[in-house]
Amino acid sequence: MIKFGSGFKSVVHLGFHSGKQLSNVRVYPTVVDRILEAMALFFWILLAISTVYVGLHTSAPGVQSKAWIMGGMGMAVMALMAYTAYMPIHKYSFPFKITEQNVVAQFQLATRITRAMNVIVGGMLLCGVWLEAESLLGLPDGFFVVGMNVSATLMVVALLVYYFFAYRYR
Repeated sequence: MIKFGSGFKSVVHLGFHSGKQLSNVRVYPTVVDRILEAMALFFWILLAISTVYVGLHTSAPGVQSKAWIMGGMGMAVMALMAYTAYMPIHKYSFPFKITEQNVVAQFQLATRITRAMNVIVGGMLLCGVWLEAESLLGLPDGFFVVGMNVSATLMVVALLVYYFFAYRYR
């Protein structure tokens, strides 16, 4: 039987261990984190400009609606992902048990992977908007498919690097 409203309530689910017992931990962003946030903001602005440009300069109605939907939803997703980097530790779940010795390192890694994922998702969404209108730029078909594949590969690599360092600092 499923009980609604009970169970594990993490927003960023990276594993099965909670940080609730050490809920007074606060990690401040470093220079690397600020650079990742600036890159995500840059992609967010590019996504907004690209969405408007593709939406207004494409005559095919199917391409217009896809660009508006992908751009609008993508901007909302990126804004929510940026917000998750500032959530308290009890909203995260971690791949390894959280102790007083590793809480800062694990929380720093978790917030950094959310910022890195925001940048990668921003690049993927930007390629997705332009994928619908490659002919506007005069590019060959499939140019932005390469960007999508690169973004997907970077996402997998980023998660592997996160889990490696989470294991190392467990």
